[in-house]
Amino acid sequence: MYAATGVPIKPVLVHFEDERDDRPASTVEDLMGMLMSDGWPKRPNDIVWGKALSSCMSAITTQSGGTRARRAFVEAAHLAQFRVLPDDDLPKSRRNGRLGTARDAERSTRLSAGHSR
Repeated sequence: MYAATGVPIKPVLVHFEDERDDRPASTVEDLMGMLMSDGWPKRPNDIVWGKALSSCMSAITTQSGGTRARRAFVEAAHLAQFRVLPDDDLPKSRRNGRLGTARDAERSTRLSAGHSR
């Protein structure tokens, strides 16, 4: 028997304006559900939303590419004026470019500590 587990992503919380609580997502399927929900603003010819939806569908089909789908989703969420955590808590320079890994953060901390001596 086949049991779908979903394509995992780095978890996010998305704040929809009309809702009290943030919506959690830990899989690409969760992201796609938000994109397709009534709470998401629908704009004609919204290329960024379309790219996010396409990235999610591709990740689900191939069972890979969760990071790419998450990145496209976050871009679409920001365009829709939604707050996305933990991404919105990162310094602006890290939000606009490649999101660093824990190893990158550790390396940055070590370098900063080394320069302060």
